[in-house]
Amino acid sequence: MASIDVKGWKMDVYMSLASKNKDGFVDGSCVMPSKNDKKYHQWVRCELMVMRWILNSLEKPVRENFKYVRSSRELWSELLERYGQANAIEVYQLKQELGDVKQNNSSLVEYYGSLKNIWETLDALDPLPTCSCGKIDLCSCSLVKKILERENNAKLDHTNSDGS
Repeated sequence: MASIDVKGWKMDVYMSLASKNKDGFVDGSCVMPSKNDKKYHQWVRCELMVMRWILNSLEKPVRENFKYVRSSRELWSELLERYGQANAIEVYQLKQELGDVKQNNSSLVEYYGSLKNIWETLDALDPLPTCSCGKIDLCSCSLVKKILERENNAKLDHTNSDGS
């Protein structure tokens, strides 16, 4: 069955684009110049290249669903809309898996690595909400710090109740 490994795909592709200074095509900050602008044809070539990179990162059956998308921004948005939403079943399964992780005979590095992998996957699938009004810096009650401390304490609670 064709699918996208959302856990790492978005970060991998975005990092690849950013390393080539092409992330602006998918985040909307690189706007198409007018047709009479001397940079128009260069922009179009870059746009098509970004679309091809993204499409080539997909399995063929998934890629076929996007052959009529008109821009890399639209492609990126469609992919995130279709495949980037938190999958409740996958989140549930990961939380169950997290509860089953025990150190047993594994090294501390292996045990922590297993926990960290699940935590990071959960964070990618179901991230904490972010401020959309742009006024988070004006917050004087340290709400974000308190939320992050709570998340970290929950992780510590799991490691302390490991039962290994």
